[in-house]
Amino acid sequence: MNTSYNEAARYTAKQIVPEAFLRFLLPSVFLHWRWLGWDDSQTVSFPGDPERRCDTVAKFERIDGTRPPVLLVVEFETEPGSDMAPREGEYRLRLRRESPFQTEPRVPYDVVGAIVYLTGPAQPATWTMTPDDFAGLTMTITARVPCFRDESAMALFDAITAGTTSRGLLAWVPLMSRSDTPTAIKRWVELALAEPNDRIRRDVGVFANAFAPLNPRPDLWQAALEGWQMKTSPFLDEIAREATQANDGRRGRQMVMAMISARLGASIPEDIRKRITTEQDFDRMLQWSLAIPNLSSFDDLRTLMDT
Repeated sequence: MNTSYNEAARYTAKQIVPEAFLRFLLPSVFLHWRWLGWDDSQTVSFPGDPERRCDTVAKFERIDGTRPPVLLVVEFETEPGSDMAPREGEYRLRLRRESPFQTEPRVPYDVVGAIVYLTGPAQPATWTMTPDDFAGLTMTITARVPCFRDESAMALFDAITAGTTSRGLLAWVPLMSRSDTPTAIKRWVELALAEPNDRIRRDVGVFANAFAPLNPRPDLWQAALEGWQMKTSPFLDEIAREATQANDGRRGRQMVMAMISARLGASIPEDIRKRITTEQDFDRMLQWSLAIPNLSSFDDLRTLMDT
């Protein structure tokens, strides 16, 4: 599966009404905790991938002030993988050890996690390592593991209509159940067009289009989103600016990959991926970023990169 789906999911969660996404992910948490924002955890590398830093680490504080803040690591994967739970568990322990809440005296965070699979069946919330006949010793990792295809698009539409959740969640609808019919898509369009915030309205279209290839009827979604107000997006313009300001280049290249996936909605060909990963000229990357929302094919992108 294309890892750009994962990147698009991270940006969707982080930039399009993020508190609404966190309430969707962990509704009961907000009875006792409030979200403070995204923690700066970029000094801690993700296990098995030293070039990547997890930028979706949410910080929560206890409303009654009785405990130190908690960090929630949110990881996105296109499809279930056998090693994701232990990798995320290792990352949580690294984060607790290397980025304490307070250093003098030392107070570590409690660090918990969620693994969000964009496709596939429901996965167990608990991963356990228990050797046979070994004194009952075990290691267990528990995470919130939602399953998008078990979430009803129609139920989300009803909640949005009732005013109990944000239209920003519309970006995720192509991943949900009952989202592959003309009736569902018509209702999605009506709700999305009613969003008064230009940025949110445009961005839910951009990223619904990015996730459309994962829907059972991508043709319906692509037809509905053709001509959507996606030619420019303040969010994507911001990504382009960040790409030129990135210190290490890795983040900038990841963002350009996500933009391509969002616009073209397909697996990025190897020659284009290689060109992006080796590009060092950030002025050139800026030009690509500003032009990507207007492209219609990978051949157009190749022409852009060759000029």
